[in-house]
Amino acid sequence: MKPYFLMILKRAVIAFLLIIIQTSFVNLFSIRGTTPEILLLFVFFMAMRDGPFAGTITGFLCGLILDVYSPEYIGCDALAMTVTGFLVGLVNERTIRMEGKLQIAFLLAAAFIHSLLLHLITAGTPEGTMNNILFHVLPTAIYTSIVGGLVIMVRRMRRS
Repeated sequence: MKPYFLMILKRAVIAFLLIIIQTSFVNLFSIRGTTPEILLLFVFFMAMRDGPFAGTITGFLCGLILDVYSPEYIGCDALAMTVTGFLVGLVNERTIRMEGKLQIAFLLAAAFIHSLLLHLITAGTPEGTMNNILFHVLPTAIYTSIVGGLVIMVRRMRRS
């Protein structure tokens, strides 16, 4: 019981540090207003490693931290991160062995699902949905997967 509590506490601290990085430094790397979602990468890697339960808990904690930081649409980030963490966790490393390009493609799909869910929850109306998908959801997912791809490549080099 105690190691599980420490794991959750450790992930909460990491998520808190990542939100500081996300809000303070990631905007420096903005391309036409699009930034990578660092917390989503954290949820992705935790869910891939530990499965759907850990992905759900990590996603909820990260989403909750984002919601507290930006309370305009309270609960939306928590829901989107939770669903994404759960779905990624269903296809974790113990179930399907993914390497390199396949893992990056799966990250792109997860980032797209997350951004799409967030857009659909916060948009309220279907007006401009396709435009928003093409000019916000898709670029954010691509940028996040590029950054995640770099993390995957660095992890693979360190294992070798």
